[in-house]
Amino acid sequence: MKPSLRIIIIEDSPDDALLIVREVEHAGYVVQAQRVQTAEELRDALAQGTWDLVLADYSLPHFSATEGLAILKETGLDVPFIIVSGKIGEEMAVQLMKDGATDYVMKDRLSRLGPAVQRELREADERRRKRDAEQALAESEKRYRLLVESQTDLIVRTDPEEQLLYASPTYCALFGKTPQELMNSSYQPLVHPDDLPSVEHTVVDLFHPPPSYHYEERAMTVGGWRWIEWTAHAELDTQGTVVAIVGSGRDITDRKQMEEKLRMSEADLQQAQAVAHVGSWRWDIAHDEFVWSDEMCRIFGVAPHAFTGSVQDVIARAIHPDDRARIEESNRAIIKDHNPQPLEYRIVWPDGSVHTVWVKPGEMTLDDKGHVSSLTGVVLDITDRKRAEAERGTMQAQLLQSQKMEAIGQLAGGVAHDFNNMLTGILGNIALMRSTLPPADPLLENLNAAETSARQAADLTKGLL
Repeated sequence: MKPSLRIIIIEDSPDDALLIVREVEHAGYVVQAQRVQTAEELRDALAQGTWDLVLADYSLPHFSATEGLAILKETGLDVPFIIVSGKIGEEMAVQLMKDGATDYVMKDRLSRLGPAVQRELREADERRRKRDAEQALAESEKRYRLLVESQTDLIVRTDPEEQLLYASPTYCALFGKTPQELMNSSYQPLVHPDDLPSVEHTVVDLFHPPPSYHYEERAMTVGGWRWIEWTAHAELDTQGTVVAIVGSGRDITDRKQMEEKLRMSEADLQQAQAVAHVGSWRWDIAHDEFVWSDEMCRIFGVAPHAFTGSVQDVIARAIHPDDRARIEESNRAIIKDHNPQPLEYRIVWPDGSVHTVWVKPGEMTLDDKGHVSSLTGVVLDITDRKRAEAERGTMQAQLLQSQKMEAIGQLAGGVAHDFNNMLTGILGNIALMRSTLPPADPLLENLNAAETSARQAADLTKGLL
C-alpha cells in the first residue's frame, strides 16, 4: 500500500500545481494536496491539521516563498519546505536554504522532485524520531532526578578514579557541601579510624566480581559522627570494565543507638537474672520449641550452645522422672484450657545432681483462631531454699527430741528424789533392826541381803539426780 501525503502547495498556477502533484504521485505516494496563494490561506491551511510537506513557488503575485517560510517557522512545525520555482537565482536559493528551506527544485527539472521529497521526508522522520527520543530521555531524566532528589537516601556516583559525578541533595546536606563543590572532585568524607580498613577493602573489591557490596561506616558529618549504611554497585561496560560506581546510603545512627541500648538492656537483664538466679523462657507452642536466656541454661546446668530448644528433649533429659507426668499434664492444661499455673519440680543436671526450680508462666499469646501460640515465663532456682527448709525441719525435729528428753529427765529426777528419801528410811530401819538382834540370829542374813538391794537402788537413784 502506497503511503499517503498531505501537501500544501503555494502556487498561483493550477496547471503547475497539478504537475507537481503528479510528479509526487509518480514517486510512490497517494497525495492529498491543498493549493494556497496568500498568507491568510496558508495560515488557515496550517491550522486545519497535520501536514507532511510544503511545496512553494518562489514568487506569486501577492505572496512569496520567503513569506510562506516565515509563516511556517512561526508555527514551530517541523515540516519540510521545498522551493519549486521556474525562476530563482542560485544566490536566493542558498539564502532560502539558510532561512530554513530544506531544498529547491527547478520547474524545468521536476524529475528531481520525487527523490527530493523522499529524502526530505526521510530526514524529517529521522529528526522526529531523534526529537521524540530526546524528549523521552529528558522526561526520563527528569523523573529519575525527581525520584532521586526526593529520596531521603544518599545517592552518589563516581568514576573509577573516585571523582564525583553526582551527589544527591541529601548527601550534600549531610556533609555540608554544595553540588558545585562536589562535582568532579575527589571529596571523601572523614571515615572513623576503626572503620577505615574495611571501607578501603570494600572499595578495592568493587573492581572485582561480584561488583556489589554492602557495608557500614561511621563518617564525620555536619552533625558529628553518624553511622551510614551503604550499598555500592559497579557499573560495567560491555567488556566488563568498571566505568562508574554508584552508592546508595542511609543514615542508620538512630537504629545503631537503639541496637546499642537494646544490647545494654539485654546485658543488664542477663546480669540481673544472674544475680537473682532467675531465668526467663519463651515457649513457641506452634513449633514446640523453647527459647532460653543464658541464666535459664545455667539453672539447668547446660551450656547455651548445647541447648537444643526441643520441649521433649528438655523433659526427657532435664526433668526428674517422678515429676515428668505433672509437667506434661500442666502443658496440656495450658494448651487446652488456657490456664497456666505456677509449678515446682525437680530437675536433673548432666552430672546427675538434683535441683529444684519454681516456674511462673507469664504472658500468653493467642493466634487468630484463639489457640495458644506462645507462652513466656520465669524460672527461679529454689534448690538452696528447699535444702535450707529440709535442714530446718531436721533441726526442729532434733530440738523437739531434746525437749522431750529434758522433760523426761526432769520427771525422772523428781521421782528419783522421792524414791531416794524412801530408800534412806528403809536403810535406817534395817540398821535399827540389826542393832536389836543377837550376832548369831538367822534374820541377820536376810537383813544384809535387804540392805544390799536397798543400797544398789540408792546408787541407781543418785544417777538420775
